[in-house]
Amino acid sequence: MTVWDWKFRIFFQTEVKNEVKEWMTKLKYEEYKIYENIVEFYSSFYSFGILFDLMSENVSEAKTYLTYAIESIDKIVQTPMALAPYYRQRIKSNFKDSQIQQQLLHLLDVSLKAHEVKFEYWCLVAELLGNSHEAITNIFLSDQFDSTPYKRPAQRTIHRETQATFEKMYLFATTDTTLNKRFGNNAIKNFGKKITVGNGYGEWWDRDISATGHDELVLYTNDNEVKREDYFYTIIHETYPGHGHFYNFVCHNNTLMDHGAMMLTEGWATYCEWNTFPSKYVDVVKHNALVFLNNSYLLDCNTRANLIYERKRKQGLKVSQFITSLIYATQYIGYLEAYYLGALWIEKAIAEKYHSPVEFLSMLNKSNKGEFFKLWL
Repeated sequence: MTVWDWKFRIFFQTEVKNEVKEWMTKLKYEEYKIYENIVEFYSSFYSFGILFDLMSENVSEAKTYLTYAIESIDKIVQTPMALAPYYRQRIKSNFKDSQIQQQLLHLLDVSLKAHEVKFEYWCLVAELLGNSHEAITNIFLSDQFDSTPYKRPAQRTIHRETQATFEKMYLFATTDTTLNKRFGNNAIKNFGKKITVGNGYGEWWDRDISATGHDELVLYTNDNEVKREDYFYTIIHETYPGHGHFYNFVCHNNTLMDHGAMMLTEGWATYCEWNTFPSKYVDVVKHNALVFLNNSYLLDCNTRANLIYERKRKQGLKVSQFITSLIYATQYIGYLEAYYLGALWIEKAIAEKYHSPVEFLSMLNKSNKGEFFKLWL
């Protein structure tokens, strides 16, 4: 399944939904039933953010998406008030047709008062995690958990040395004997590298889903400045032993891979961030991830959005620097949660059953690869 974000497309894009269903026919019965639940959930609603992104991405289909959204207005989920000014401005700048503007503004107003699917999402999580669900959620829901975010330690800034710094950090990680023993020798052969200005940290594009048909790494310099630990753990996440190593170790064989199984793919890369080179930085990053899960489970959409907004502004960031994170946290249901829930599950699975990361990868190498966690532990 090569559409990596299919969960957020199937409500509007019939061709993507059909591709998912075709992929499902090749699964074992127990696996098929799990994916029935996933497809049913993500087919039951849409968010204003997803609609807006699809319309902006594919202008020729924009009116078709909009018409279907209006016909299915009872399926729209909540947009937090914190995003309303951003979307109102973007509607006017992205779409010049006055009728489309009016219809989008109406949908936005409806979504500000719409329902959430938080309960339904966490029910799906319980289904995916099976017997390990209670133990994993108790990590961030117990009375002993401190839900106060921690401040990241101070980091040294890398100025315009990003290419050379990447090479040094990548060589350091891939030749570390302790990591090689735990995760296996680096399975990545060749990959394209692109270092470019942009917000965020980085992206790995596996050859099966990249536009070029080759493995590709993109690293963002954030206006030609990045922080050292941010950069180092991004390289761990994206290359070795994260995404690049994962895909090359387990994916390029005859077993089925769902590239949209984010709890598996992003969970693995996040697990690698948390469990390679211990540091105070990692401790804070992991704690704040658990805070996010705690808030996702307990707090309503507006409260969560306001907390993110206030926290980022206190860090001195401009809205443009964190607006994407705010959108993913509230409009792409389960997107960010997948990173952290998957990492927690992998920690538990390796501790209790697979004994080492390389043993877990070896199991996956012989299995269909999707969100089959309840069948693996």
